[in-house]
Amino acid sequence: MDVTLFEETLRGLASSVALVIDDSARAVLVLRQVRDRAPDERLALAFLLQLAEISKPALNKALSDEERAADLIFCLGGSELVGSGLAAAGPAWVEILDRARSGEPSSGPPPSDVSSSTRRLGEYKKHEMLRIAIGDLLGRGSVTETVTAMSR
Repeated sequence: MDVTLFEETLRGLASSVALVIDDSARAVLVLRQVRDRAPDERLALAFLLQLAEISKPALNKALSDEERAADLIFCLGGSELVGSGLAAAGPAWVEILDRARSGEPSSGPPPSDVSSSTRRLGEYKKHEMLRIAIGDLLGRGSVTETVTAMSR
């Protein structure tokens, strides 16, 4: 793995990311995408490691699709809000990313009591704002569509 593409201060992070990727050829591609796509390489590398801590298999699955990997890396390196939000979502982060990439809103069965309703509403709001932020970063909608989604 050649991490000399990165500035010296990032080479340790890049090496650590390469170690959590289960395929060395894919690791090369991922690190190249970090160099080419991430607005902030350090942020992208750090969040990739954080997502690997949550679920290494989920990260490897997400990185196995080149387009999904490119979108993930761009978002992780482009927004601390998105990186933190995906990490806070736990193992469901891949599902949230995929819904955001497709533009599909969150849904689910209605809760059965007030306490559950309040909790579910809070989760829904967090996930929807994260979905909107990812969609906005990836240019999945116009400014009008993004603002409309936020106001809903």
